[in-house]
Amino acid sequence: MEAKSIATITADGKFELNICSLTEILHNLKCRDLAIVSMAGVYRTGKSFMLNFFIRYLREKGWENKDWFGPDNMKIQDGFKWKNGSKAHTLGIFVCPEIFYVKKNGEKVGVLIVDTQGLFDSNSSPDTNVNLMSISALLSSHQILNFQRKVCGTDLEHLQLSLEYALAASRSFPVKEKSFQKLTFLVRDWPNPDEHKFGQGGDEYIDGILKNIDPIQQVKKSIHSGFEHVNGFLMCRPNEKIDVNGTFEDLQNSDITGSFREHIIMLVDSVLNPKNLVVKKMFGQPISANGLINLISEVSNNIKSGKQPKIETLLESTIKANNATALQEAVLKYRCLLKRLVASSLPTDDVLRIQHEKAIKQAEKVFYSMATIGTESQNKDVWNHVEEECKTYYEFKKEEIRLRKATTRKSALEKAPKILQW
Repeated sequence: MEAKSIATITADGKFELNICSLTEILHNLKCRDLAIVSMAGVYRTGKSFMLNFFIRYLREKGWENKDWFGPDNMKIQDGFKWKNGSKAHTLGIFVCPEIFYVKKNGEKVGVLIVDTQGLFDSNSSPDTNVNLMSISALLSSHQILNFQRKVCGTDLEHLQLSLEYALAASRSFPVKEKSFQKLTFLVRDWPNPDEHKFGQGGDEYIDGILKNIDPIQQVKKSIHSGFEHVNGFLMCRPNEKIDVNGTFEDLQNSDITGSFREHIIMLVDSVLNPKNLVVKKMFGQPISANGLINLISEVSNNIKSGKQPKIETLLESTIKANNATALQEAVLKYRCLLKRLVASSLPTDDVLRIQHEKAIKQAEKVFYSMATIGTESQNKDVWNHVEEECKTYYEFKKEEIRLRKATTRKSALEKAPKILQW
């Protein structure tokens, strides 16, 4: 199964969201909670290669199957297309269309794997890099940044817009939670295991990087303010065949040996083991599939031109997306409650009106529990739309019941002469 493109970068650097692909994937979701792992970073550093192991771990339920890595003759490529070369292969943002389900704390969670275009290639402008990173951060619950050998200060600049957004949101909206959940710095081909050991030695390494004083110190400070959890992971070099061979599609498990294989297994489990999974939230609350679609759609509209949008514009888009989701969920709640009554009976107009009033109150609770970041005036305007949609549905159901009653009476009258004759 190949990954689906949900966003592309045009030849002139403009950003295009494929909302149909994103909607198609998320509307297959069979639970409410989502965990979305997204990997981004410098091109030609093996992001897509690594994500194939993420997919395999999920398919084989690696948290309870010690043999999830598979036999030696098993091919590595699985889900994402990837190859080596001087040009970035992945152009945009791709999602594995298969949603994987796991149990976390007794609740079902849907897991999505995301691959982002190689950053800093010759076709990507600084604005393109920043915009891509912002969409990736908004989409994911666990953002993994992939680096080669070390993390340079300039490598963090593409986080700037995301972090400015996170800080502005914390100041503008009445919420205590941070905007983003988890950020992992994954350093490939780490050359100094004597200073910081492979694997979890990355935590100490990244902590030191973020404390060093340099021209982008403000970006570094903002990382801990924008993300709830920040950590690092250091990978050793693979063997020579993986490093230079041009026929990556032919690689098998037998080509993944020694410490490199051990650390792949360690990394994947640290990200995807149910106890380590991070559920996608927006301002402290789990975000629904509709909520995520609304958010990505609104923000994508701001970056179509390829230029960085103003923070104020992003915040306004966030409010619009949040209110749109609150409207959808409130109307859905109302319809479900009214359908439950009408499906099994033919209530009188008075009974239907009473049920309508009860359903409206429940819808109002749902709406205001979700519409928490807009102004009172903004939220009131959207609530008025909720009431209008509910009233329209109420009138529709009233007419439906009237017609069903009429049909029932007609059927009874047609049968009456036969009964009398009998």
